[in-house]
Amino acid sequence: TGRFKSELDGTAEAKIVFAAEPGARVTLDLNVPGDPDKGFVIEGSWTEFHGLEITHSGTDREEKPGGVEIFGANTRLVNSVIHDTLQGIGFWSTAVDATVYGNVIYNNGVEGPTRGHGHAIYTQNAQGTKHIANNIIFFGFGYGIHVYTETGSIQGFDISRNVWFRTGASRPGESSVGTSEGCLVGGLQPVDRVRLIGNHSWGPEPSARNLTLGWGGEVQNRTVTLIDNYFIGRAGAQGLWESGTFEGNVFHGELSGIDPNDYPDNTWSSSLPTDERVVLQR
Repeated sequence: TGRFKSELDGTAEAKIVFAAEPGARVTLDLNVPGDPDKGFVIEGSWTEFHGLEITHSGTDREEKPGGVEIFGANTRLVNSVIHDTLQGIGFWSTAVDATVYGNVIYNNGVEGPTRGHGHAIYTQNAQGTKHIANNIIFFGFGYGIHVYTETGSIQGFDISRNVWFRTGASRPGESSVGTSEGCLVGGLQPVDRVRLIGNHSWGPEPSARNLTLGWGGEVQNRTVTLIDNYFIGRAGAQGLWESGTFEGNVFHGELSGIDPNDYPDNTWSSSLPTDERVVLQR
């Protein structure tokens, strides 16, 4: 029990790895007084953390800190479980070429005056490429994957093979649907070098908020690539775009700002699917 911080520096040839002993359960319980923005902080470089549970055992959501805050370059958070914190993972610009892989992230956040706060993954980036892959995200009060900024940068992301569903469903009265975006890529600064590859998502109705590309209506975004994704729920695009590649995607739900005629190499439907879909991720 406590608040935790890593400032260690490994190298590309000699990474520092913290991992649960095989068969053991390692839990970092953040339930102590402290800075609300600091739960488990990863600074330094070339360090990896595997197989951890990060949570806050208290019952008062207003007292919970953020779960994992990642600032270190070339760091990795792998196969961990993050739940019942104020925000699941903060994945910030100084974490150049860092990776969040194979984590289960759920039920984070708190209800605010007008909306839910606390996203599963809140991220920004300027240099190199951040990797967000094979994570499972559900429930919570805020968004699922929140690639957003007002004054910073959101350039250089590979978002691949993740699963998200019913984001926002932890909010009072919202457990049947979930009203927060599954994945937002956009803000008040340009989007560039963003790839969404092989992700799967699910919403219980065609209007369930699922995917939004762009945010500010006058922002001149650059490039985004969507390949082999499966989206159930509302998908939309905002702002101005230099280019977009859409290939092999399946969309079931409402559309906003996207014309299917512009992207014929995809499957489009305004209704929910009626068949089952089985996917093996490896």
